Amino acid sequence: MHPDDRAPVQVEKRVKDVIHRLGVAIKAKNLAGFHASPVMSAVFAHQVTAAQMEAAFRPLIDSGVDLTALDKAHPRFDGIAQVDADNQLIVKGGYASDPPTLFEMRFVREGDRLGLSFVDVHLAVAPKSDAADLRTILADPHPAKGVAIAPAEMRAVRAAMHAFGVAVNHRNMDEFLKSDIVSQIWREHQTAAQVAADYRATIATRGDFTMLDPLEPVIVDAPGRNARGITEFTGYYGAPDARIGFRMGFVEEGGSLRLINFSIAPPKRAAR
Repeated sequence: MHPDDRAPVQVEKRVKDVIHRLGVAIKAKNLAGFHASPVMSAVFAHQVTAAQMEAAFRPLIDSGVDLTALDKAHPRFDGIAQVDADNQLIVKGGYASDPPTLFEMRFVREGDRLGLSFVDVHLAVAPKSDAADLRTILADPHPAKGVAIAPAEMRAVRAAMHAFGVAVNHRNMDEFLKSDIVSQIWREHQTAAQVAADYRATIATRGDFTMLDPLEPVIVDAPGRNARGITEFTGYYGAPDARIGFRMGFVEEGGSLRLINFSIAPPKRAAR
């Protein structure tokens, strides 16, 4: 590596170039141009074909996201770029887009330039205050038996609802973000004010969700891990006078499940 390869100005310039070129390719739904572009190292281009790269970025392509909208934005970095044992410059960070855009890039020097030796760009799942597709769960008049999940998973789901309920009671989403159950990824890419805005309709109901603490939620679908490593749980709490639906997504951090997204549906009153 050259002495200025880790300079923040140079690192940001490289990252923005990669994101722009990838954004153009994503919009075109064709990674061939990106694969052949100057941001790629020769060794990476030899190891991974354009078709393989397109398959890897299929979630981004299918999402319809426009990464070129980030051209004028500044990325936020997870610390100073580091050089590993293989002499790769490792850069991690994200953009404060909606939802947040996260990236990890590795660069190797080939002669007089740096080229990518690895790249991962994906969207963090954005939390929403109202999960419209959960209403089908609430509309079913017949209680579901649900599916069994691991005890650690059930503890995580219940801890997430409790932390959310406490924060709603206190009207303090900073308290929610700082709770042990929330992932570092979520904390780094949303402020308390943004989270409060997402859940303003739920907060306005003044419902006390901590009343659900003694109840065990019903999980209606077998949890599955998606391509971004997020394990999702969909279900509801059968409170005495209402049914409250939810969807939660968790990632593993430090060997434990940590919340990365949370959707809650408005309570459906039980028939009398």
